[in-house]
Amino acid sequence: MSMRGLFLLLLGVAVLAGPGGLLAQPTLVRYTGVVLDYDTHLPVAGVTVQAYNKQFQTLTDSAGNFALSLPVDQYDLVFTHVAYQRLQTPIYVLDKTTGTFFLKHNPVYELQEVVVESRRRDAAVRDLQMGNVRINLSQLKKTPLVLGEADILRALTLQPGIVSGGETVSSYYVRGGSADQNLILLDGAPVFNVAHLLGFYSGINADAIQNLEFYKAGMPAEYGGRLSSIMLLNARSGNTDTFRYSGGVGLVSSRLLANGPLIRKKLTVMAAGRIAYPKLMMNLGPEDVRRSDAFYYDGILKLSYIPDDRNRVNLTLYNSDDRYRFPGDTSYAWRNLLGSLVWRSSLGKRWSLSLSGNASTYRSYIQGLSPFYTYRLASSIRQQEGKLVLTYAIAPNQKLSWGTGLVRYRIEPGSLTPTGTSFIVPDQVQPENAREWSGFLSTENRITRFLDIQFGARFTRYDYLGPRSQYTYAPGEPRTLESITDTLSFTKGQTIRSYQGAEPRLLLRILLDPATSLKLSYNRTRQYLHLITNTTSVTPVDYWKLSDTYLEPETADQYAAGLYRNFMDNQFETSVEGYYKRIDHSIEYKNGASLSLNPALETQVLPSRGYGYGVELSVRKTTGLLTGNLSYTYARTYTQVLAAFIKEQVNGGAYFPGNADRPHNFVLATSLKLGRGWEFASNFVYTSGRPATYPDGSYFINGGIVTNYSVRNEDRLPAYHRLDVSFSYDTRRFLQQRRYSVVNFSFYNVYMHRNVYSLYFKRDGSRIHAYQLSVIGSIIPSISWNFNF
Repeated sequence: MSMRGLFLLLLGVAVLAGPGGLLAQPTLVRYTGVVLDYDTHLPVAGVTVQAYNKQFQTLTDSAGNFALSLPVDQYDLVFTHVAYQRLQTPIYVLDKTTGTFFLKHNPVYELQEVVVESRRRDAAVRDLQMGNVRINLSQLKKTPLVLGEADILRALTLQPGIVSGGETVSSYYVRGGSADQNLILLDGAPVFNVAHLLGFYSGINADAIQNLEFYKAGMPAEYGGRLSSIMLLNARSGNTDTFRYSGGVGLVSSRLLANGPLIRKKLTVMAAGRIAYPKLMMNLGPEDVRRSDAFYYDGILKLSYIPDDRNRVNLTLYNSDDRYRFPGDTSYAWRNLLGSLVWRSSLGKRWSLSLSGNASTYRSYIQGLSPFYTYRLASSIRQQEGKLVLTYAIAPNQKLSWGTGLVRYRIEPGSLTPTGTSFIVPDQVQPENAREWSGFLSTENRITRFLDIQFGARFTRYDYLGPRSQYTYAPGEPRTLESITDTLSFTKGQTIRSYQGAEPRLLLRILLDPATSLKLSYNRTRQYLHLITNTTSVTPVDYWKLSDTYLEPETADQYAAGLYRNFMDNQFETSVEGYYKRIDHSIEYKNGASLSLNPALETQVLPSRGYGYGVELSVRKTTGLLTGNLSYTYARTYTQVLAAFIKEQVNGGAYFPGNADRPHNFVLATSLKLGRGWEFASNFVYTSGRPATYPDGSYFINGGIVTNYSVRNEDRLPAYHRLDVSFSYDTRRFLQQRRYSVVNFSFYNVYMHRNVYSLYFKRDGSRIHAYQLSVIGSIIPSISWNFNF
């Protein structure tokens, strides 16, 4: 080959193989990396990884790893994922061949909130249950708070058909029933007093509650013992993977909750405690308030043992303690103590079993502190129960449940003991004992795709037991201490009086179209426990009383119908419920009744009956930036005293408004997401005033003027209304974030309305002066900090 040919050959090879030549191949480098969550440092799968403006891209695997084969060069890597913020970062493919990248979640205010729960969005229409109440416990800390404390019972009174017993009172009335007609169960064990600070707060720590079920109609046959409502509180179980902590600090109290595994996947614990320091706020008040003192605490412990997939055992313990002292000569204290043990087992594909036992004790004390008249007045109630429930799934939409239970009661109505150097004479009312056996049968059936039915029956037998002494009275005369003719004595365990009866329950759901349903229910309930009180709210002065020979068990029959319809793809839930309730053998008191330490209480109470009716309208918006509910209830309740003697009749034997008669009840509760973690919430409440008895005249006795009160509950307190607002800040950037906090700024009673709690009258010579008591008459600002980690 000539020199000229060789030169041309070498030149051609250089052109083809040189940089950019047709035969040149780029040098590729394998670049690997891992994508992690910024907050949790856990791997993120499904992230798109792309070299910016290049055709190189891939996805991360389940471990967050990715790999790209890239020519040696400088690139901008772009990471995108639907739940995370876009990340763009430069890399140099030569100096490094691996990297770790962290993605931050999209801010929570840029996402529509998604709550994963068992309840469907159309459950209000399609579920068989009616007359039940839902409360979003996770949102309580973002609603208007009183002195920074989230309160389940206060949130409950914002629901239709439920009204508060008064300003800052934890007791509530349901569809005209009295405060003692509401059953509250914490993991199956009854809570007899849910008040802290004489009702200013509820005794249930919302942090420790997993969910709440509330029934005011269509009550399941498994439950009984109260006439008006049943509230089932299920305590939170411990986390099975790792320990987590949450709590909060407010102006009056602080809370801390810890939950996690003691034995991974087998044994978990949840422990929650709350302690109050209201004295710090009291010291900022007027002289009388500064001289008062108050303190409370409560705690819940729950252990969950999961030996295998078929069995679960839960142990729940609850304790609360309250102390309150007025600036005068009296102090108050009360305490709840309960325990619950529940074993649930799946016996096969269709059978399941629940075996439980619980014990609950409530004690209250009043301390007299006046010199030479110091004393301690104590009362208590103790209940023990064992229960067995079996469930058989006949078909996917058909199940059968039955069970039995045995309850033992012991009540100590009152014991007066002098303390120190005192002129007080000791006294004690006889303790009471009783047992109650119950059995129930319930079935749920889907007759057609449009018709569901739930039928149940509960049967109870109640025995009032000795040891006990019982008075007999002269026939044909009112029962008074003067008409006692004899005393009968009964030995321990001897049956003094028995009652029994059936409690049928029926519930129908008729699906009119995919978004509309009609529900009908009937239930009969019986109650053997009675709260003896002369106030509108539960106080330490009150005590419980068992049905006996003279005090029959209360019974109630309630008929209810409701129309439910959802709009705009279930964004709006609307309902109209109407009910009629009749109550027999309820309690009314004689005028001027003496209740404390009375060994013959039957001489101070009168049998009565009553009825109530009402219509409840509700509109609820469940999704979007603005959510909330609007409800209006019109309800009436009337009572008639069944006295055989004219001098014992109340209002001449005619029906009169019951203590819970508050015809109009309007509630508007809203929540607005403002963006960047901020949320605004408000509550407006309007309720008719409670019935009251005003003086209507005067008369002379032995030369003295006496004020006359002749017509009971003829008058009414002024209407109650209040506006509360709050602003809350949530630091979460994504809904599953474990470490975050919520700060709440609340303003209670914004326009400073002095709602009347009670009216009392005082005579000054020939004139009667009226005085009103308002518990809160000004705006109450508060701030609280809630944390989770």
